[in-house]
Amino acid sequence: MNKIYIFGGFNGKNCNNDLYILEIQTLNIIKIASIKKELRKRQRHTAAIINNEDILVFGGYYGLQWYNSVDIINIKTLFIENLVEEKASNYTENMSKIFNNKKFSDICFVVDGVNLYGHKSIICSRSEYFGNMFSNNMMESQMENILIKTTDYNSFKMFLEFVYTSSISTLKDPNSVIKLYGNI
Repeated sequence: MNKIYIFGGFNGKNCNNDLYILEIQTLNIIKIASIKKELRKRQRHTAAIINNEDILVFGGYYGLQWYNSVDIINIKTLFIENLVEEKASNYTENMSKIFNNKKFSDICFVVDGVNLYGHKSIICSRSEYFGNMFSNNMMESQMENILIKTTDYNSFKMFLEFVYTSSISTLKDPNSVIKLYGNI
């Protein structure tokens, strides 16, 4: 095994139930964010890996209380959850690279005289409104530039960013979201 698992501990003020994995070859430390909340915070405990599949945690101390119990952390489940989180993070990062990027775009939205670039396939997969607009023999399906008159540039840019990344990096004006919701 080329990993060391570090669970729980005391930071000088509080006990915790964090789990870290130290990869011995690279000395890379990974914090597993999805550890069970019901797993009690503790220090001064004993832990062992069983069958390369589970971490058995016994006892420990929290405040004025000593534990006399066994908890099990399934390593395989953690890796699956961590891998899913990592893939989602990579996906968002990659999608943010092509968001509003003219290269390889096949549609340009003109909002308040400013261009916002997109990809019909991505936008249609996330928005029924635009899916209908770019299909069903509507005139927009043949256009390379679409003039957007129903909302302002910042609101539409936030909408497109959300379509691509499922998040909004900077929310300058919360009213933009309300305006956008009413217009698209």
